[in-house]
Amino acid sequence: MASGEVEKAIPIYQRLVHALPDNPGLITNLGIALEMAGHDREAIEQLDAAVKLDPQYINARLFLGLAYLDLGKPQDAVGQLQKVIDAQPGNEVARWKLAEAYLTVGNPAQAEEDYRALCKLNPRNPKGWYGLGHSYLSLSLATVEKLRRLAPDSGYTLALSAEVYSRQRQFGPAVQLYREAMQKLPTLPGLHIAVGEVYRTAGHPDWAAVEEKREPQTALSVCKTQPLACDFQEAHYDQLLNTAAEEPSPESYYWESKAYERLALAAFDHLRDLPRGVEFYELTAETDLAEGEFQQCVKDWQEALKLAPDNPKIKKSLAIAYRRTGDQQAAQQLLEKVVESRPEDSEANYLLGDTLLSLHQPSQAVPFLERSVRADPSLLVAQISLAKAYLGADRPKEAIPHLKAALPADKNGALHFELARAYERVGQTKLAEEMIKRSKEIRAALAEPVLSPQLEPPKP
Repeated sequence: MASGEVEKAIPIYQRLVHALPDNPGLITNLGIALEMAGHDREAIEQLDAAVKLDPQYINARLFLGLAYLDLGKPQDAVGQLQKVIDAQPGNEVARWKLAEAYLTVGNPAQAEEDYRALCKLNPRNPKGWYGLGHSYLSLSLATVEKLRRLAPDSGYTLALSAEVYSRQRQFGPAVQLYREAMQKLPTLPGLHIAVGEVYRTAGHPDWAAVEEKREPQTALSVCKTQPLACDFQEAHYDQLLNTAAEEPSPESYYWESKAYERLALAAFDHLRDLPRGVEFYELTAETDLAEGEFQQCVKDWQEALKLAPDNPKIKKSLAIAYRRTGDQQAAQQLLEKVVESRPEDSEANYLLGDTLLSLHQPSQAVPFLERSVRADPSLLVAQISLAKAYLGADRPKEAIPHLKAALPADKNGALHFELARAYERVGQTKLAEEMIKRSKEIRAALAEPVLSPQLEPPKP
């Protein structure tokens, strides 16, 4: 175990457990060896047995939680890791992994609490600041979604949509949406400043100066009439969030989402102040990916992999980056190594299968995609890729159930269209016609107002 040769350790531990079947320590060590070797299901079986023998054996619960996370069962991990934290509040590994599990299951509020606790335990732990930043970003996105459901056509929603276009460097649509937001909310602070930033980024400082002078309110006047905006301008984010929670409204959701975003940026700034480690390169890779800098993203993940050469998450992320640059062969080689070491990893099997599919090898892709779907039927992207692989391998009948399973993920009608093609190929014409009709209905519902791609100067 100490030299990293866990596969050699496993049969020795198995003999020891056979000789001493009631020893929770030996059973836990066997489970740890199995977990480190990527045999997550077998590890869970052993670690669960150790916990049943001794419910107070915290080490067994810790590694049982880690194995559940590796197997893609974060909800099961939460229960085990929470018991570890209840017994050992200062356990940094358990706190980190519990926060990660909460974030994975879609509970960013609880994740934020645990990541914040981790940052207090050890302010120099980069995992805490990295996770805290992502928790705040998730909370911001969740709040934006609440706003869109409550007031989809409001000026607040338009302003946040404009921010998205601005980050994507689509300057024309950004300014157009900001103008529409101004018409609906002429007293909303910051809109003219935001348009000025767009102009400046686009290389028009003269236009920016004109727009910034039109900002109608000073900080003092804002604080007299709009307390949430005042808290935001003065960086009183916790106070803003407490106030916003008391009276949910389009205005409170708007400022709440922006406060969470600022808190995320502050957490990431803490991370950047620490020595460069894995989390630093993860953050820069994510930033480069969002900005379309795919070649630089590859370099970032390569640096992260140098620091953590056995980390399957980093390997999968690097493979995704390779794919974004068009280097499918490099992605294939890397993913084959991940699948070899972690044959039950649903995501890795999906990525390898989907990569082979992009290399026009549908028959070779099928076994990996089948394994992915067996391990995690809820991974709809794997269901979609498996269906495409079956279609490419001239097995349309087998593709149909997977296309049907993936229909909840159809946002633009494409899956219904693919299902129609599959039905046609097996002679089910009536069902094919129904799917074509539904595909057209989905596309029609997506019709959006046309946004001008041209960036226009401020009007006199």
